[in-house]
Amino acid sequence: ALMAGMAFTSCSDYLDVDKYFYDQMTLDSAFSKRQYVEGWLANAFEPIDQLAESDGITRFLSDDIVKYDGHDLQNGNYSASTNNDRSKELLYKGYECIRKASTLINNVDRCSELTSSEKEDMKGQMRFVRAYAYWALLRHFGPVPLVPEEGMDVSLSYEKLSLPRVPIDETVNFLDNDLKIAARSLPLRRTVNNMGHPTRGAALALRARLLLWAASPLMNGNKDLFNVKDKQGRQLVPQEYDEAKWAKAAAAAKEVMNLGMYSLYTIEPDPTTPDYERPPYNAEYSDKKFPDGWADVDPYLSYKSIFDGTIQGSKNPELIFTRTKAGGGQTNYWVKESMPRTLSGNN
Repeated sequence: ALMAGMAFTSCSDYLDVDKYFYDQMTLDSAFSKRQYVEGWLANAFEPIDQLAESDGITRFLSDDIVKYDGHDLQNGNYSASTNNDRSKELLYKGYECIRKASTLINNVDRCSELTSSEKEDMKGQMRFVRAYAYWALLRHFGPVPLVPEEGMDVSLSYEKLSLPRVPIDETVNFLDNDLKIAARSLPLRRTVNNMGHPTRGAALALRARLLLWAASPLMNGNKDLFNVKDKQGRQLVPQEYDEAKWAKAAAAAKEVMNLGMYSLYTIEPDPTTPDYERPPYNAEYSDKKFPDGWADVDPYLSYKSIFDGTIQGSKNPELIFTRTKAGGGQTNYWVKESMPRTLSGNN
């Protein structure tokens, strides 16, 4: 009930598709031209940046990281009554993202200026975005309301708009199917100027991660969550352990591997690398070639080069779906918060 209430408080603020797009354009006009559709598509990605940090509160679990607003969590006093603006923002942004994605999926066929392949690509991207939003909500809140794919009429009463949460398995099955559909219509690669758009690998990798989460002890027969039920007494978290979920997660991960698109980035050994940056000799690994050992790679430089600008993101075979930001604001922030005051930090 709490989740449903939070999800649809001031529902007209973020379920009304018109107010979010070029003032008060109607759906007919919003999907009449390529320019408008591409604008809608780009706008639907906007909440992703905040959803990507939906696990941000767990950064406070460490006792040597940020202190200023993590005391309740660190001291075991965190509860449902704890004021958490981050959770509220995530809830709004998550369902805003879902609404925008569903609206495009249901309306992009109206645009005569787009080819069939372009429409299918856009639908695939939006299925990925919608699944990503649900995934962010699931791992933060657990069971959440599942909004009908066709959307909702915001003129309905509050009671009809207040959807209940659904069982975890029901949501996972919906997202599993949606991501398989998305993968079929998304390309294997994107051009450099479209790196922020999901590929087939992104859809399959998200699916694999989702299924692994659903198979894990957290959501697979977790008896500690026996009282997570809806008003009708439905169990929202499965109480019976299902080993088949592990097999499904493994098969999904293998699909990503079978694409042959991704691998660890490696650099050949550099004779100038000092000894303290080399792994200590190990009879089992030191004389074997990668990936069985490090005889032909430099482990330190291979890792360091990912972060020091040596390799561009578009050339990094490790990246499946990522975001990049100009400057080091966030990195500098966490370093400063983690360092002790004796080294000019805030800890």
